[in-house]
Amino acid sequence: MVAARPAPKIIVSTDCQNAINALKALRQADAAEDTTERAGAQPPSASALEADKAEDTTERQQWRTALLAARGACVPQPNAACQAAIAALQAFKGSGAEDLRKSTDLPNVDWSTQLAGLRTAVGVVASACGERD
Repeated sequence: MVAARPAPKIIVSTDCQNAINALKALRQADAAEDTTERAGAQPPSASALEADKAEDTTERQQWRTALLAARGACVPQPNAACQAAIAALQAFKGSGAEDLRKSTDLPNVDWSTQLAGLRTAVGVVASACGERD
């Protein structure tokens, strides 16, 4: 029988915890609003529906802002080398390499060069962004 290892203790930064708390607060407010809306027995008027659409737009922006804040506070950000490697990979994609499949001149494409460039770009990202212990 293999002994179970204890779960690793995760330390959450203050900024991350604040972002999590903001998300929880948004969820609680959304749940309370849903309950209130369901409690109304009559169908809403056209003006109430328009007001609800405007409110939904505002709420989506609040959620987006809160989620981006949580990602920034809770997810480790890539180092400069990783960011540069990702940018190089995106530049390779932006060079039109992904559009080769749409080309009418496929026999004249240097596939080995295209594949080698893609492998190199992906390898650099893996090397620069990979987890190291």
